[in-house]
Amino acid sequence: MTDLTKSLEFSQAEILDLKNNEKGLQKLNKEKQVAVEELQSRVAELNHRLNYQEGYTRRNNLRISGLKEQPVGETWEQTAVNVSKILEEKLQLPSVNLERAHRVGPAAAAASSHPRAVVVRFKNFSDREAAIRNATAGWLMVIPQYGHLMVQGGCRARPLVTGEYLATLQDVNKGFSGT
Repeated sequence: MTDLTKSLEFSQAEILDLKNNEKGLQKLNKEKQVAVEELQSRVAELNHRLNYQEGYTRRNNLRISGLKEQPVGETWEQTAVNVSKILEEKLQLPSVNLERAHRVGPAAAAASSHPRAVVVRFKNFSDREAAIRNATAGWLMVIPQYGHLMVQGGCRARPLVTGEYLATLQDVNKGFSGT
C-alpha cells in the first residue's frame, strides 16, 4: 500500500508541476501574442509612412503615354529633348525645367505596336501642375505618378486626357517625328 501511496503522491506532484508549467506557458503565450500584435501595428504604421514617402518622392513626376519612340537606341537625353519639345509645342509650356525623362520598361518592348510610356520628373511642382492643366490634346495621356502602395490602396491614377486615344495618337505621330 505504501508503494501505491508513493506512486500516487509522485503522480500528483507531476500533475501539479505540469499545471504550473501550463500556466507559465499560457502567460508566456499571451505575452508573445501582445508582442506580435504590437509588431503588426508597427508594420502597418511603417507601411503607411513608406507609402507617404514614396508618393512624396514622386510628386514632381508625370507619366506620359503616346510619345513616338525612336526605333533604335533612344537615350534618356533624347527622350528629355522630345518631352521638352512636346511641352513647348503642344502644351504651350516653353520655360519648363525637367530634371529627367526616361522610358519605362526594357527597350525590347519598343518593338511592340505601342511606344513605351515616359516618366518625366519636373524640377518644380508648379511646372508639373501646369503640364497637367494644359494637357488638352486628345492624343496625349498625362498621368500623375503614384507609388505602388497608393495604387494598391485605392488611389488609382486616371488619364487626365481621354478620347479616341489610339487613332489620334497615330495621326499626331505622323506629323511629329519626335527628334
